Amino acid sequence: MKKKKPIWKKWWIWLVILFVCLNILITNLSETEFDHEQERNELKEGNISTH
Repeated sequence: MKKKKPIWKKWWIWLVILFVCLNILITNLSETEFDHEQERNELKEGNISTH
């Protein structure tokens, strides 16, 4: 009888983990850049908002 591999030794689980991590990283970076751009635009227009 063939013994089953643990899940962390399967190639596809690492692909899923990589995809999820990249998705989180890209989402966080894009939100941060968007926030900074909004602040720059507000400063240019003189509309300073308090957080």
